[in-house]
Amino acid sequence: EGKLTLSSYSGTLTYPNSTSFTINENTTNISITSSNTNIATASLNGNTVTVKPGTTAGKVTITVTTEETINYTSKTATYEATVKNGSIDLRVTPYTGTYDGRQHNAVTVNVTPSDAKLEYSTNNGASYNTTMPIITNASSFTVIVRASKVGYKTESSTQTTKVNKANGSLSLSSYSGTITYPNSTSFTASGTGSISAWSSNTGVATVSVSGNTVTVKISWSRKCNNNCKERI
Repeated sequence: EGKLTLSSYSGTLTYPNSTSFTINENTTNISITSSNTNIATASLNGNTVTVKPGTTAGKVTITVTTEETINYTSKTATYEATVKNGSIDLRVTPYTGTYDGRQHNAVTVNVTPSDAKLEYSTNNGASYNTTMPIITNASSFTVIVRASKVGYKTESSTQTTKVNKANGSLSLSSYSGTITYPNSTSFTASGTGSISAWSSNTGVATVSVSGNTVTVKISWSRKCNNNCKERI
């Protein structure tokens, strides 16, 4: 009777790592087959059988068979392999800063394996694309980063990126003055953002803005016989 023994009869593989076992006897005229080559394949070198995982997770049977000869009958032994998808190491850091007028990548991504496909979603996963999201203005939004590769389990990370408002600035060319009716006066304002101005008492003077020029005019309702003076 033919004899066929294996050094191991089962094992677990994680893609892309292979495993092997040995055939202890009757290493001539041996055939090796896999019940599902999408899950794993097997090859023979001498008396060593190498099992290589495929990109599909699952269980597979590797069958080792010796050929019947004049002196020995055919013999079969099986090896049960469990194949798991590989793991992707995904590390995502969101951008957080203060408005500076420049564009910034919404996240910084480190991934292993480095050739994993990276995709981004800014609409809660409704759609993904491979373009890195950009943040410029003071705002915040959520980014989902998805990393995938054939043979590996897909990983994702959800982060919130944020740009805080910067401190505004404002300076005037003059901070006080006296107006004699019917004359008006003006000063310039410079700073961040759009400029607006208003009067604390429109019965005394009104104010208007054109560009960065602020014009102050004594109100006509004062009826001061053309000799009014108002300090602003």
